[in-house]
Amino acid sequence: SCFNEAANTEVYTRGIVGSVRCVQETAMGPIQYAAIPMAYMPGYASYSQPCYYASPQPPQNLPGMKKTTSATKKKSPTKSSQFKPYNQSLNPLESEKFASDLIKEFEENSTDYNILAGSIRKIAQTQAGSRFLQKQLSKGTPEFIEFVLKEIENSLPELMTNDYGNYFCQRLLFNCSPSHRLLFIKQIRGQIVSISKDSRGIHTIQSIFDVMTMEEEEKILADDLKTHVCELAMDQQGTHAIQKALLAFAEIRKKFIIEESLVKFIELCNNPYGLSMIKKLVPICAKNNDNVHFIVQKIADNSMELVQNPYGNYAIQAVLESFEVTKLSPILESFKGKYSQLSNLKFSSNVIEKCMEKADPKRKEEIIKELISPEKLFGLLKNNFANFVLQKALTLAEGALRDEMIKAIQDSLQHISCLLYTSP
Repeated sequence: SCFNEAANTEVYTRGIVGSVRCVQETAMGPIQYAAIPMAYMPGYASYSQPCYYASPQPPQNLPGMKKTTSATKKKSPTKSSQFKPYNQSLNPLESEKFASDLIKEFEENSTDYNILAGSIRKIAQTQAGSRFLQKQLSKGTPEFIEFVLKEIENSLPELMTNDYGNYFCQRLLFNCSPSHRLLFIKQIRGQIVSISKDSRGIHTIQSIFDVMTMEEEEKILADDLKTHVCELAMDQQGTHAIQKALLAFAEIRKKFIIEESLVKFIELCNNPYGLSMIKKLVPICAKNNDNVHFIVQKIADNSMELVQNPYGNYAIQAVLESFEVTKLSPILESFKGKYSQLSNLKFSSNVIEKCMEKADPKRKEEIIKELISPEKLFGLLKNNFANFVLQKALTLAEGALRDEMIKAIQDSLQHISCLLYTSP
């Protein structure tokens, strides 16, 4: 415990497994408690206990205030034997108690689902309720799943973006029949984009892509995602939805994703989240010659911007790895005469190494000869990044070219030795 003389406040802290509870007595009066969720892991069996925070009640019996007497105090209502419906004004701690009491009554009444009527939406947003519902779904009948879907038909977006409700929704999807799953997707039509941009909602959206099997499901999802591809691709959460769609949709259905991505290709390459989508898009585009030509030319026109960008350089490397060597000439040509300068830079040096790996023998020789030219080699040997480029070049060079490179390096090293041991 500690004592604060200025505030005349005593604070006692007691640790509880999985939670923190603070008790404070101040001049403002005693403390009320409310529960807030702590971190938890997916699955109904691995949530931690709630965390408690405190807030003072309004001042009571202070100087100048009318004292509260027993006559003015309201009597607490007597406890009813009949279970009360959920009160939306309940604080988190009371919500957890409501869910626990409802679960207890359900178990005492031989699992009568009618007891849960009108309360599924609310208890799914509590720790105890979400765990309970996940258990019921795992062993539930189609009738119970249909009952649950009817109970939450207007509340799915709310549940999918809730700390506890999103796990309940994921479990529901994995235990649904195709017809129930289609009903689930129809109920969130028009809100898929906003749910995908939520840090909790995106997990349920990804689960939908993992389990969908019907063409009608794809059509609903595609209709919602159209015109929002780049918006989602550059969003921290939404990018996962677009990447899932790109891999899960049939070839004819993913066409709009490719087309919208190519329109803002450079912008996506330079974005940390857009880059992740580009790296999945490029191998798919490699099957279409028109897309290959468009991407190669786009990169060649913006090569100096991309190659020095902390994200764009990875986009170039992805293209170099995925496309045939014969299609890469415009990109390699755009770096001609600048290989040595780019080798000195952190991000572009990685691209230069990849260029040497992918280039045909003739172009590879051109690159290496540019690197070992006397006026440039000395500076490259001293540079932290260019040094690795030269090592890669040495492993790729063959025959006379390798001998020429070794001799040029030895001559430069002798020059460096002379400089080191020469007095100023």
